[in-house]
Amino acid sequence: MPQDTQRTAELLENLLSGEGLTPEMLDALLQDQVIEDLHLEYKHGEVLEKTTEKPSRMIREYVSGFANGAGGVLLVGVDEDNWCVTGCKAPGGGSLTRWASDCVSPIAGYLSPPPVFKTRKSFTRTARYW
Repeated sequence: MPQDTQRTAELLENLLSGEGLTPEMLDALLQDQVIEDLHLEYKHGEVLEKTTEKPSRMIREYVSGFANGAGGVLLVGVDEDNWCVTGCKAPGGGSLTRWASDCVSPIAGYLSPPPVFKTRKSFTRTARYW
């Protein structure tokens, strides 16, 4: 699916230039069922609760993988099987953005550009919470 790969590369480029992921952009990814590739990874929101390893380690592994490639977008709280937003919660409660930032702080000095974390309380029709 070369068209999907081009689309996810453009998404990454837009996000790196400071454009945020809008509800419409996420809805379009889900509605068009854009599959995971070199630049895009979806994770169900439950992955933070049900992983057998520390959730922070899992996030670092994905971020490291993207850093070792051409970069990428990790969308946690998205069910790729049903193409919907599941939402997610920070392990232990608190701010999801803060938790995500703390997850990669041990490796942040090795990453360029540094990772950017954005969370959304809700998106449009496909969303429950984010």
